Amino acid sequence: MLTFAFLVLTLNPNGDVRMTLSDSQNLAACQAKRDKITPVLVDAGYNVLASLCAETKLHLTPYDHSNPDVPLNQYQVEITGNTYAVAPVAEGDACVTATKSTPTRYCALSPQSVIKAQ
Repeated sequence: MLTFAFLVLTLNPNGDVRMTLSDSQNLAACQAKRDKITPVLVDAGYNVLASLCAETKLHLTPYDHSNPDVPLNQYQVEITGNTYAVAPVAEGDACVTATKSTPTRYCALSPQSVIKAQ
């Protein structure tokens, strides 16, 4: 089932790209979330690579700020205009970063896990 989700990619000082993906009820709610959170991240000194709302089939567990010890999952993220595609990368599989032909392709890490469709 397609839902709108707010995608944020940040670049950490150590060079890792971090991702959060949070579902929204509709496009307007997603954009309101984006408009509220993005300036807070920028003001806090985060290097925001992407901050956008789009439809996705992927559903992740909620982001938990309180537990820094949660293992990180790897995701392949590709942004095209105002849309994105996010896919989990299985352990042992390669994640492909940006090239000249795909400059907005990222290997991102997130403590969020995929929620399987019911």
